[in-house]
Amino acid sequence: MRKARVILAHGWLGHHYELAPIGDALESAGFEVKHVKLYTLFGRFEAAVDAVLEAVLAQPNRRVHLIGFSFGGLVMRAVADRCPSRIESLLLIGVPNTGSPFADLLSIIFPTSAVRRLARAAPSLPEPPLGLRVGCIAGTRKGLLGLFLRRPNDSRVTAASAFAIPHDFEATVHCKHEVLRGHPEVIRHAVAFVERSTGC
Repeated sequence: MRKARVILAHGWLGHHYELAPIGDALESAGFEVKHVKLYTLFGRFEAAVDAVLEAVLAQPNRRVHLIGFSFGGLVMRAVADRCPSRIESLLLIGVPNTGSPFADLLSIIFPTSAVRRLARAAPSLPEPPLGLRVGCIAGTRKGLLGLFLRRPNDSRVTAASAFAIPHDFEATVHCKHEVLRGHPEVIRHAVAFVERSTGC
């Protein structure tokens, strides 16, 4: 019998199975896994939130764990705010909780709903509900773009932004943003966090 359901949401322009390494590890640990496809190129942020809400509410009377990478983490934060009684834990991987300087630049030439949501000028999302277990994982290996950011960063998101909301668990992994979603350390942290949060 499966332990609990874990819903995963990918990043901007990502594929709904980009978090497959984490999903596979969770399935091996006995969890039921659901990957949600988000239409991030021209889709609205609210449409992405609705897609995850549909997955959360698909099975009445079940609490779920949420894991989001980058843009998908912002979506998961909004979902947790909408139906906190249905959420068991929230794990955010490389999430620009206070926006990303990279998205600031990108929004000038590609001002879509998703890119504007990732920018530092985006309206703040509500803080996670009280009592919800929240974990945050940040990358700390600068790529070429990261050289322009003064603080520790993963070439897209600063560690300060990733850790900017109240949380119970945090980890830094020495890798770039796009590597976070499949890095062995991130996978290990994700499985351990969900296991510790089950039944809390």
